[in-house]
Amino acid sequence: MRTARVALLLPALLALLAPALVAGHGDFSPRGSLLYARAKSLEGALKRLGGEDWVALVERALATRRKRDFDESEPIIAELRRFLPLAGETEVTIADIMVREPNVQLVAAISLPENAPKEFSAEFRDWLVKEVEVKPEPTRFEIEEVCFVLKNSHLYFTIGGRAEAHVEDVLAGNTSDSLSGVERFRKWSEAAKGDVVMWSDMKAWRTAIDRLGERMHRDMLAAFELVEWQKWDVMTASLDLGGPTSSLRLQVDLTFSEPLERAGAFLKSPGAFELSTILPAETLMFAGVQLGNNHLATFEEMLRIFHDVDQNSQGARLRSEIEWLKEQRQALTDELAALEARKAEKDKDKDETAEAIQPGSSEEPLPPEEEDLDARIADVKERLGYIESQIAENEQRLAEFRTRPFEADREARKDASSDAEEFNDGLTDVLARMGVSKEDLAQAIGDEAIFGLLGDELVAGMDMEDLFESRWFVQVEMRQGYQSLKDKMLDWVLGRKLGPNATEEEKQQARERAEELLFKKVDGGEVLMPSDAFTDVVFFFGERFLGFAPDVDVAKRVLANSLGATARGPAVPGGAAGGTAFAYADLGKIIKNAITEELGRDRRNLNFPMPFFDPVKVLAGGLDVGVSLSAGANMVSLTLDTAGQNSLRPTLEILGSELELDRAWRHDRNEVDDLADGVRRWVETNAERLSAMPEGERAAARKALTLETLLKEGFFTPTDGLRSAFDPAMADRFAAMLKARGDKLGDGAQPAKGFSESGYEWYGLPPYELDGTSGRDYWEGMRDGWLVCAMKGPWARGGRVVVLLNGSYYRTAWLSEEDFNALASANKAGNRLPEFAQPQVKVPLWAVRRQMRNQKWESRTLAERLDEMAAAAAGEGRQFALEFDGSREQNAGAKLRELMGLTDDDWLNVQEPQNLEIHANASLITVRFKKHGQWYEVCLNRNAEGRARMTEKASWME
Repeated sequence: MRTARVALLLPALLALLAPALVAGHGDFSPRGSLLYARAKSLEGALKRLGGEDWVALVERALATRRKRDFDESEPIIAELRRFLPLAGETEVTIADIMVREPNVQLVAAISLPENAPKEFSAEFRDWLVKEVEVKPEPTRFEIEEVCFVLKNSHLYFTIGGRAEAHVEDVLAGNTSDSLSGVERFRKWSEAAKGDVVMWSDMKAWRTAIDRLGERMHRDMLAAFELVEWQKWDVMTASLDLGGPTSSLRLQVDLTFSEPLERAGAFLKSPGAFELSTILPAETLMFAGVQLGNNHLATFEEMLRIFHDVDQNSQGARLRSEIEWLKEQRQALTDELAALEARKAEKDKDKDETAEAIQPGSSEEPLPPEEEDLDARIADVKERLGYIESQIAENEQRLAEFRTRPFEADREARKDASSDAEEFNDGLTDVLARMGVSKEDLAQAIGDEAIFGLLGDELVAGMDMEDLFESRWFVQVEMRQGYQSLKDKMLDWVLGRKLGPNATEEEKQQARERAEELLFKKVDGGEVLMPSDAFTDVVFFFGERFLGFAPDVDVAKRVLANSLGATARGPAVPGGAAGGTAFAYADLGKIIKNAITEELGRDRRNLNFPMPFFDPVKVLAGGLDVGVSLSAGANMVSLTLDTAGQNSLRPTLEILGSELELDRAWRHDRNEVDDLADGVRRWVETNAERLSAMPEGERAAARKALTLETLLKEGFFTPTDGLRSAFDPAMADRFAAMLKARGDKLGDGAQPAKGFSESGYEWYGLPPYELDGTSGRDYWEGMRDGWLVCAMKGPWARGGRVVVLLNGSYYRTAWLSEEDFNALASANKAGNRLPEFAQPQVKVPLWAVRRQMRNQKWESRTLAERLDEMAAAAAGEGRQFALEFDGSREQNAGAKLRELMGLTDDDWLNVQEPQNLEIHANASLITVRFKKHGQWYEVCLNRNAEGRARMTEKASWME
């Protein structure tokens, strides 16, 4: 096992020298290789990206290794230190991929200067002999399939026998089998420029993947077929690393042996994305595509592509279903055989027992086993029969299955419609009802479409999911005929104009559509949306574009920003969006939002916050990324350009800091985990004794429990005397702990005997009994909390590590200073704290609506249940009335169930009853939910005839 770990670790560490940065002329790359890459000086590149002292930053991270990790990796890292500062041009080649091990054949060649070591160090070779059990030579050693060689001012390493044999041939002077002998590779290599360059032969990739056979998933192969990868010829790339404040630029070119057909529907002529200049400046990311000129042909071609993909996948799905059914059949067959064997054995035992009992004997036969084997055998046989019928049915369907071409004419179809055909039918019908044809629509659409996402700042209680689901929008450029098309669509949707021959049914349908929609003018255009409090989609119309979004605020922002006086757009790298397709992302803000979300989740779940850094400081210049795709007849080019700060230095600084604090957290957590376990065992051990005491004595006994008591009675043995690695007073000892690769702050390995330097203070157990009925998840966060022990100061990232009585669990947790103070105050008054108050922040209206969406169904369900109660009371001749204000109740959920007369078996799900108000009587039921200064209300009104009508209101609709 040790040998295997080292065999994997060495290439991984040397990958710092090779896969990312390569140099050479292709001699060490075999003909037919899958991928070749080379780069300039590794050491020089690291200085450019990480600064002159990048080595010190890496060493800081390495210093945090634990002893076992240090012992296993330090000899390798020490050897790398001899070569890493001298590493020059490097070349890496993936020669092949295979089913058998090793699964990859790889060659790497790293050039070294004349003053570089000519042999591996004696210390490293001794370690290889003792720990890895290999016999190294001064300039060569091999670990399993990985071979390392020092020769001709190069360090070589190979994986796989074919790769090793090729390197030996080249070192012997034979390059006839090298990639450098291929003319087009040689021409590319001579012209290639960039800090890193790459060449990939796509024909070689197809051959290698074909050899993998069933190891390659059929869905992946189907995806390759969709993009016509059999026509891919050569992929090349060039990467310019830029510098600490300049852009990183990647250029990837893919050439084809012949023009694409299917993929051509998605690769339109390159152009400028004019819509990007009028996007809101706070756009977090967007992706644009060129639509070309012949939209109708493009639409039909895309329908055909999706139809063909669906048709081709049906056969694959049937084969997968048959394989799965056969596996089920085998499992049931094995189960049936086992059951019948058990039944035979049971019958044999029954016969032997009957023979042993003589007639007239007083002995009674043994009772039958509870297990009914006959019933189980019958059930398995029935399931086997069903599986057999399903296999036969699917095999028949597979035998009869034939793919067919896309058919737009529904009358001409003989088989069931595909999804693409049904979509085409539905669109045709809708447009026909509007008096519009697909030709009209195609003529009005312009040259580009954009999908975007607004980048609002996350606040407490919001997740990244909130942004991705509520802040997106789609814009489509429009041109000649747009106004006429828009008027016809709106006339039909809003029921504004009906023909003279419209029937009463059509007029009624128009009135109903109009009642369900809102249409209004806003800055920059108009919006059309459902009159529902929680809209699912909003359509918006600008002067030269139309679009849709999930929230009216998004639509208004996009429209307002399209006005000439305010249009500015996001800061796209390169200055303008262009190409066949273009994508932009503000990675700096995305990272910031992701960390904000994670920190909020850690606080809610009482977890130590990691990672924990300020992305504003790390990415002081921001980090914007633009990706452009340009397509021609025989080539597709992708360009990635970053703007803002690209330095690795902040990342290396964060890495070292995080690893150090992870060691501190691990130390404190282990100490406090042991303490929490000791408290739990003391309570369990003394439970019987405590229960026998009078209540006052029991409370006094619980209160008398101290750290010293736990130590004296053997329930807790402090490793470090509860010293905290986060305590500034322990800084020197913490540094010594890291230097020694140990896990203890104390001197030596002996457990501490006392708490003279303890970084924690004891608060004690609550004077009353535990509530052992809590069934909620251990990691769900705060519930019914009591502080048992806590770090003395807020040294752990502005918070404290604590032992928490969390419901009925003793738990090690992290509390922010604010939450710690709230819990300590409640406990001081003799009360458990049910939960922590959420930080008071102003949540934007769109986020409030998203958070309250579930209340629509909860409130309607609650109103219906109350209506049933009112009807039952009327049937019994009783008056019905119910008043409830959850904000005034200590346990709002329990109070609501009590008022409604519900038992534990009655289902009722109200997530936040403390935000609920109810006013109900026999004729009117009002359920209102309030949150963040907004409210949503459902009213159920029953008239004198007994007919009920439910309506809704919301503060944002007024």
